[in-house]
Amino acid sequence: MKRIIVILAITFFIISLDVQGQHFPRYCLEYGENLVKNCEFNEGLNHWTPFIEAGSVDIRTIDGNECHTINHPCGYMSSAGGFVAGLYQQIPVNELAIYEANLQLLIYDSYDKDDGAVGRKIGLDPTGGTDPFSANIVWSPEVFNSLHKAGHKLVWEDLQIKATSQTNVMTVFIRVNNMARVSSPIYQFWIDEIGMIKIGEGQPLSPTHTSIPPTLTPVPSTATPLPTYTSLSTHTPSPTLISVPSPSPLPTNTPFPTPTLAHTSSPIPTETPTHTPAPTATPVHENIAIAEPHDKNTATVTSISATPSPTPSEQDNLMEWIIFGVICIVALGIFGVGSIALLYWLYRVGNQEESVS
Repeated sequence: MKRIIVILAITFFIISLDVQGQHFPRYCLEYGENLVKNCEFNEGLNHWTPFIEAGSVDIRTIDGNECHTINHPCGYMSSAGGFVAGLYQQIPVNELAIYEANLQLLIYDSYDKDDGAVGRKIGLDPTGGTDPFSANIVWSPEVFNSLHKAGHKLVWEDLQIKATSQTNVMTVFIRVNNMARVSSPIYQFWIDEIGMIKIGEGQPLSPTHTSIPPTLTPVPSTATPLPTYTSLSTHTPSPTLISVPSPSPLPTNTPFPTPTLAHTSSPIPTETPTHTPAPTATPVHENIAIAEPHDKNTATVTSISATPSPTPSEQDNLMEWIIFGVICIVALGIFGVGSIALLYWLYRVGNQEESVS
């Protein structure tokens, strides 16, 4: 009788586990188009990759009646403390197609009997990435409450998620968040029957994705006036004006010293008649001062002063002044002789008047 009761209890427990998974399809066991490889963990962790976000946990496979099918392997996670970890698998898919994945069984054994101690969720990365922290992953709501209790074992509700693939690879993630609020010698988790199938084409997602570039394209157009602002750089003729004071016009100024010598020589003797040689040297010196910014020009000016061309004019001027001086001296001599003769005549006239009287 006891054996019958035990058999009935086990049968009821198994039926209860099966019933909790009947409200959505069992893709792993009942759908030939299931894309998840080794969905029952019959090959150990082949095709699956464990990941750990925090804490420490042992991830492997195990047989036992805790699995969805008695004496059949399933995924197994165990730890003596809190952790965040899981499994993922990359699956070849069609681009821009809709896929749905679900998890039939995920239970745990812990001394923490209250709900809210352990969170679990399933996710799909439409880009085929393997980073559990990626923002591209589409996660199901994280579930903390339990459906069935058997001692410390809590059977979780089924988890499912759908997403539209963006490449020819999609990644399915199973994630467990063990808060470990109550100390326990060991935390144990069983995971079984993970499946995924294609349920439609993802036409709706591609237009929403392509609508983004049109909104972005006007932004560069607003930025294009900035290149027109480079017209300020075309205002660079101002630097060309700086090149105008090139030394080229100064050499053209070199023919001017020749007329200035004849032009300046005439007024200078009027200022210093006695110092006639000095004026001839001073105009040359003035011309050198004008050409001082350029050493080559000064050399040419000195060479001009050494040419014999100006000396005839200077000699003519000197001769004129000499003649003028001689005339002045002769005039002064005549004036002196005349004045002496006049004085002598006055003297004789005075003596004659005295003798008459």
